[in-house]
Amino acid sequence: MRILWARKWQSVLFVATQIFNIGPVYAIQESNVGVIDWHKPLLGLPDLNAPFTWPTFHRVRTEANTSSVIIRGSKKNVLGAIDPVNGELAWRHLLPRDDVLLSFQVHPKKDLVAAVSGPGGSNVRLLTALKGELIYQRTLHPPELGKLEEPAWLGSEATFDPESSTLYVLTNGYTITKIDAKGDIVWTWTSPTQGSSILYTNIIATATTVYAIGIAPGTASYGLHVTSISSETGKVIESLPIPSSVKGPFTHFLLSSGSTHALAWVENSQINTLVLEPELLNVKANIVRGAYAGTHNIGRHYQGVFVAQEEDGTAHVLALKPDGTVEHRWEFSGSAHDRSASPSIFTGGLDKEGNVYVSRTYWSFAIGMASMNVYSSGEDGKGQITGFTFALDSSEHGIIQHVAIDVASPNPLVVRPRFLVSTSLGANQLWDKDKLQWTREESLSEIVEGAVQFIELPQARSGADITLENFLHRLFRQVSDAQNFPSYALDFVRRFVTGQYEKPVSALDSKRTDTLHRDTFGFRQVILVATATGKVIALDSSNGAIIYSRVLSLGGTQRAYLRPVKLFITRTVAEANGGDPHAALVAELKTAQGTTTLVYRFNAFTGLPLQGELHDGMLKGNKAFSEGTQHAYLHYYGEQKTIFMVDDKDKLHAYPNNTATKEVLAALAPKIHIPLVTGKSSEKRLVGHSLTQHRSWAELTPTWTASIPPGHHVRSIFKAPQDQPIASIGQVLGDRRTLYKYLNRHLIGVISSPNQPKINTSGARCTIQLVDGVSGKIVYRANVPYSADNDCEIKAALTENWLVYHYWNDEVGSPDESKGWRMVSVQLYEGEKPDDKTRSSETSSFALDEYPISVYEQSFVFPRAITAMSISQTKYGMTTKDLIVASANHQVQLFPKPALNPRRPKGKPTAAEQEEWLTQYEPLLPDDSRRVISHKYQVAGVRDIVTSPTLLESTSLVFTYGLDLFLTRVSPSGTFDLLSESFNKAQLVLITAGLTVGILVVKPMVRRKKLREQWYQ
Repeated sequence: MRILWARKWQSVLFVATQIFNIGPVYAIQESNVGVIDWHKPLLGLPDLNAPFTWPTFHRVRTEANTSSVIIRGSKKNVLGAIDPVNGELAWRHLLPRDDVLLSFQVHPKKDLVAAVSGPGGSNVRLLTALKGELIYQRTLHPPELGKLEEPAWLGSEATFDPESSTLYVLTNGYTITKIDAKGDIVWTWTSPTQGSSILYTNIIATATTVYAIGIAPGTASYGLHVTSISSETGKVIESLPIPSSVKGPFTHFLLSSGSTHALAWVENSQINTLVLEPELLNVKANIVRGAYAGTHNIGRHYQGVFVAQEEDGTAHVLALKPDGTVEHRWEFSGSAHDRSASPSIFTGGLDKEGNVYVSRTYWSFAIGMASMNVYSSGEDGKGQITGFTFALDSSEHGIIQHVAIDVASPNPLVVRPRFLVSTSLGANQLWDKDKLQWTREESLSEIVEGAVQFIELPQARSGADITLENFLHRLFRQVSDAQNFPSYALDFVRRFVTGQYEKPVSALDSKRTDTLHRDTFGFRQVILVATATGKVIALDSSNGAIIYSRVLSLGGTQRAYLRPVKLFITRTVAEANGGDPHAALVAELKTAQGTTTLVYRFNAFTGLPLQGELHDGMLKGNKAFSEGTQHAYLHYYGEQKTIFMVDDKDKLHAYPNNTATKEVLAALAPKIHIPLVTGKSSEKRLVGHSLTQHRSWAELTPTWTASIPPGHHVRSIFKAPQDQPIASIGQVLGDRRTLYKYLNRHLIGVISSPNQPKINTSGARCTIQLVDGVSGKIVYRANVPYSADNDCEIKAALTENWLVYHYWNDEVGSPDESKGWRMVSVQLYEGEKPDDKTRSSETSSFALDEYPISVYEQSFVFPRAITAMSISQTKYGMTTKDLIVASANHQVQLFPKPALNPRRPKGKPTAAEQEEWLTQYEPLLPDDSRRVISHKYQVAGVRDIVTSPTLLESTSLVFTYGLDLFLTRVSPSGTFDLLSESFNKAQLVLITAGLTVGILVVKPMVRRKKLREQWYQ
């Protein structure tokens, strides 16, 4: 009877679980947002090769006040704005990958900004400048009909009607479209030549006329062409070639001064200007005599002011007058080419009254500081210069590449500029004259995959270095520390009685980065990253603050490119014995002479080199060998850690190159097997190698090649984390049998795709397989449909015996199927049936054919596309693992492993399956918003997800990077090793104290009673 009742209640509990989906809830309270997690939204590096996306200040005047933002585009295809007051992101728009941002244009008088994007300018968007609210979006022509120019933005531009919200858009270099304030197309004009002989590059609009400026190729140069179009009807008023000879499409520009508009260009070292009139009656240019080599785009041509530079570098400020002539206003003294200063950067800005200012910025090698000169017209109109220096740290941020300026002028004699500096290493800094206001480290959007490491922090310790103490020093220190024992004891009693211990929600609420020590739960760690801009940056995991930033030295080489390859932690806190951990970065230095591999070794907590000092404030690398690096990994041999690197000629090098390393290499050479992806892009193969040892290096000999379908190439490979602990080697079934996990630490995931699938996509397949990295034998293989739109974009993750991959299904094989995203879950077990045990973790890779493997796999319909995936990991591996995905809608979401269990039954679960908590298979994975761990944050452009264990077995840190940075923590099985915050510690203490008092009171009474009873026996 008891057994029947037990089964009955078990069934009831199972049904309740299905109905209410009992399990850990991942949603957090609003009060914890920003406390247990943080989000660092970024724009990406500015694209300084596209002048129409350069950073620019835009001020909007309202009845109440004046507001301003800094608007800019980026290489990440993002248009956004920064609040100049605090450096926070005001707004941003992430454009699709195939809709490349070409240019943006702000309205000179309104809260508007227009963006042109897509092939040939196929799309246009109108947004509010201060908040980024989308007013309308228009497709002007199909993207496949876009004319591809070089550069891409050539022939695409937008301009506003100066007095209204009407927009004129130039696309494909030969079409102009007028769009009203509601987004409706009023008219479209297309050039009769359609770009065959005339390519229009610029447009400017007045109240009555739109002028289109084009270039026509000649035998030795280009000629300019002007077409005037009625802004009311879209009809051509006049179209004439201009007598001119220019070198290319970037030597002419437009000027405006009040109601006067002119075309300007440089020809024969002279500046020519042509006043634009609707009928183009006079096409004779005004000439500004001089020896001008070129002009500079200062971003304020619509104000009629520009900078012209002579052959020797001397710069002049020129301006268009209302009569159409050009006047000379100022000469920047000292602007001629000089070895004591860097080339000058010229830019323009406005104050709130609309007055124009021109700045010259350069680096002075004589004083080692940046200098700025700002020209203003002055009270008497004769012009004046305001000069100052500012302490830009070039050793940390690099050289100045662009400057955007905004000016406050309370009176004509006071000029106070604030300006945004964009540096070569990805920093955006706002300066208020010579005072730094804030810094945005946009290089964090360029973190290199494989160059991210979590580093545990030590416990809080006294200022003394215990590694340098002798016995007497240690004795005196401990006696000194003992004087704090009374306060510690009182504090302990207070915490014990009141229960006021450190809470997990407050553990991340640490804003200090001056002292590095861990919190009670191990949530605070150091995240060490390397960026593609050549920097090593340490982040505080508690708040995302930058602890330090170090620039990687190029060794004095000019015109070199440094590519970080792999980042390693060569000494952990546990191994440091009271010291700091060590890190090593492998990087490639590419110059005109060839490629060299360097190794940078430094203190992971301070960023200082392990030997010597910083070289001009930068980390200096040690030369490893004179070749590029195919592969690098850290090998453990007892307490010895060695970095193995494979060069482009298939030679294995060990670092550091000393006697101990050579001994390690000699001992390990027969046992090391290295699989590498070799070959050209269309012939890439996964090839296994063995070692032939030499003195200081070892030669790789190919031993096997992974089998992939004919006509395929390897697209990518992936592996399981090598340092993840395994807590369980099997799965106990409901009937008490055991499925033993197939645990092979040599497994490598290989994704291959067809070489030329777009020619004929019918029957094309992408392949994903698991290959043994020692023998090259295939353990698992699956073919998925090829999609021309996604090109084998398979995302996969592997841990222990669990493989998960995600792809787009573009085929419909039956009426029950449909196109969409699929998530496939695969589990590998030993033997052909339960209880078969082959000890796969101990079995030789060359004996795989002798031991069968059971494969359980199931496909699920997934809600959307993803950009990255990973699997949670904890300290001991006992906690249930969750799948973590970054979706294309900029969210980070968890999917529990039980929901992805491929052994879920197709029908009603049996009693034995219910004991395993297996639920009935449902093809559609539920899109549960409670499992969105990024909650309100829009985490954009995630390329990778890294997880790290904490001191709590239940909790894992999750860090995502790509465009944005985001960190949070997850507890897949709940915080089973931590009391909840609602636990009443005071009540427990009072009950325990009451019971103790009761025992003390009752115990003598019971003893006396027993004594009296003995007298009567």
